[in-house]
Amino acid sequence: MLSLFKSRIQKKSEEIGPRLFEEALEKAKAWAPELFIEQDPCCVTQPLRDQRFEVISLAMSVVLWQLHSIHTPLARSCAQAAHDYMFLSFDRSLREGGVGDMGVSHRIKKYAQAFYGRLQRYTDALDSHSLEALEKGVHINMPASKEDKTKLLASKAYAFAQEVDLTLYGITDEVKVKNAHASY
Repeated sequence: MLSLFKSRIQKKSEEIGPRLFEEALEKAKAWAPELFIEQDPCCVTQPLRDQRFEVISLAMSVVLWQLHSIHTPLARSCAQAAHDYMFLSFDRSLREGGVGDMGVSHRIKKYAQAFYGRLQRYTDALDSHSLEALEKGVHINMPASKEDKTKLLASKAYAFAQEVDLTLYGITDEVKVKNAHASY
């Protein structure tokens, strides 16, 4: 019944948002396959969960950066839907790992605070078109990783920022996407 009152934009973004998150998740898995080896959710340790969060945050930051550069209601709505789906995925992962209701809400709040800081740092680096700033941001957030690994992740994210094709999702036309980041 509630779906009768949703706008066309809301309906479309609820369809596109999860697909955008899944694309970011696939990129994260390709960038750091060692972190996403299939295993029993109960056996996933907190350090591994945190490392996965870092790589997913980097990929999602690129997707959200692209969406926010378009300045259309559909793009904003899709960004929110992708963001919401990401946190639903984190919630589901924690619950599958055996974390209780009280612990899930506490951890999701921490993940949200951490994500917003990373999103700001990564989007600032992408806005300045600086691979070095992106490398620095990744290194700050993943200090336990080897420097080579952080540079590799940053360069892959930088390349991903240039290849994200939002026209595939019908969010915008090709001309708007090309004009949004013409300086690349």
